[in-house]
Amino acid sequence: MAPVESLLVWTLAGLGVVVLLRRSRAASTILMAAALVATTAAGHALWSARSATRQRSADALAASLPQPTVEGGYVSSDACRACHPTEYATWHRSYHRTMTQPASARAVRAPFAGETLVAADGRSYR
Repeated sequence: MAPVESLLVWTLAGLGVVVLLRRSRAASTILMAAALVATTAAGHALWSARSATRQRSADALAASLPQPTVEGGYVSSDACRACHPTEYATWHRSYHRTMTQPASARAVRAPFAGETLVAADGRSYR
């Protein structure tokens, strides 16, 4: 959870505790305020753990993907833009620009959920 989100969650929880305790100092109200704080703490811990897991997963994926390199005289497509703006624009609007990107949920647009694909040789893939 980002620091601003944490601050907002804990501020709202604190306001809830203040409102509850201003109304009454009965044992049940104090218990409700304590439950609110405990629930907020548990939710915050779970959210933070889930966010950390997602970040580690994203970092591992990024580390496993090919990275642009300038070794061996290779350059990225951005180097072409300055000298060949028309060709670059045509290429950028085409599917050729996206054909080498990693297959991710954002990049794959076909509905592959539960689909069975059959190859030309008759083999099925799921």
